[in-house]
Amino acid sequence: MNNYSSVNQNGVMTSDVSDEVFASVDSRRISTIGRASIIGVVGIIIMYLAIGSLFALEQPPFVGADEKAHLGYAHVVADGSLPTIDQLQPVPIWARQWMSEAISTTPFANRTIWVANHPPLYYASVAPLIWYSELTLRPDGGLLLMRLANVAWGAV
Repeated sequence: MNNYSSVNQNGVMTSDVSDEVFASVDSRRISTIGRASIIGVVGIIIMYLAIGSLFALEQPPFVGADEKAHLGYAHVVADGSLPTIDQLQPVPIWARQWMSEAISTTPFANRTIWVANHPPLYYASVAPLIWYSELTLRPDGGLLLMRLANVAWGAV
């Protein structure tokens, strides 16, 4: 490595450094930028998860027009089959909130799994949450767990 001093066009004394020094400075600058980018992305994901979870927790159960149908779809898939569009939602007797919502739903067409034309991958991924809701006899039938799974899938 050669370090020689010279005078530039403006009469300022400068030192000539080798390409190795510039390479190490550039690599440190790139790693700092990369680290800052990763921290920024992680921060955005954490904020998304926090805001999405608060929204999922704050909304009243079955407020959406299709939440009952999606929950019914998830229950059918968790039982090991695929639903049809005209199939009634399989409301468990222990899911009191879901049962009262299903009874008060009009017209009758809204009591079916009319979202059965959706691909089943998401519903298969939340099947363990449905099984957990059955074990713990959640009154919402697992709706809150599915909402939180939506937030988690959105972060991916």
